[in-house]
Amino acid sequence: MIKGVVLSMLSDSDIRERLGPLTDPTPRPDQTPGPSAGRIAALVVLVILLWGAGVATIVHLERISPRVPEPAYGHIYRFTDTRHTVYLTAKERYVAWGAVGVPILSTVAVALFGFRRKRPTVE
Repeated sequence: MIKGVVLSMLSDSDIRERLGPLTDPTPRPDQTPGPSAGRIAALVVLVILLWGAGVATIVHLERISPRVPEPAYGHIYRFTDTRHTVYLTAKERYVAWGAVGVPILSTVAVALFGFRRKRPTVE
């Protein structure tokens, strides 16, 4: 408590003189800095664009695909979302899987690898 009283009576210049210069600590050689704010923003924008493209692709496939199977035209693969059930061709099925999978995988990749730093080694 006495130290608190003494420090509160010191002027700002006296406190700065006792503490020394206030600077950022020097970076450790075994720890790499994280990604810059611009890189993070670019990754987030990329993921948002991938999600938008995936949703637009699913909506497009729902619009052009029949609601009942048509084996004569190859529309035999069932695709269901929360609103409709449509039947896709084999090619459209792979496109739908990609439209769902790519945004999810890119989000996980950005979360895991975009925001990590190298851990310091213990000696």
